[in-house]
Amino acid sequence: SLLLGTAFAVVYGLAGIPFGLLADRTSRRNLIFFGVVVWSIGTVACGFAGSFGGLFAARVVVGLGESVLSPSAISLISDYFPPSRRGLAVGSYLSGIAIGNGASILIGGGALQLVEAGVFAGTPIALIAPWRL
Repeated sequence: SLLLGTAFAVVYGLAGIPFGLLADRTSRRNLIFFGVVVWSIGTVACGFAGSFGGLFAARVVVGLGESVLSPSAISLISDYFPPSRRGLAVGSYLSGIAIGNGASILIGGGALQLVEAGVFAGTPIALIAPWRL
C-alpha cells in the first residue's frame, strides 16, 4: 500500500537529518550498530504484524533504523577514501542500495507467486498470508 511506503519514507527522510548531524559528533560505528538493531526489530515486527496498523507502525520503526545508515556510512567513506576516490566509493555504496532494492522486489514477487501457486502446499510457508511476504 502507498501508506506503508510513505510511513517508511517520511520517517527515513526526516530522521536522517538529525542522525547525519549526530554521525559527525559521535561514534559512527555505534550509531550504525544502533540503526541495524532498530531496523532489525522493525523488520521482525513487520513479519509478526497482525493488522494494517501494526504493519504501519513497524514500517515507521524500519524507517527510523535505516535513516541512521546512509549519513553514517557516507561520513565513514569520506574518512577512509581520499577525495580522488570518494566518488567511486559513494557511488558503489549507493549502487548497492539500488541493486538490493531491485533484487528484493524480484525475489519477493517470485516468492509471492510461488506461494499463491501452491508450490509450498503442506509446508509451514503455505500458512503465511501472502500479504505478509
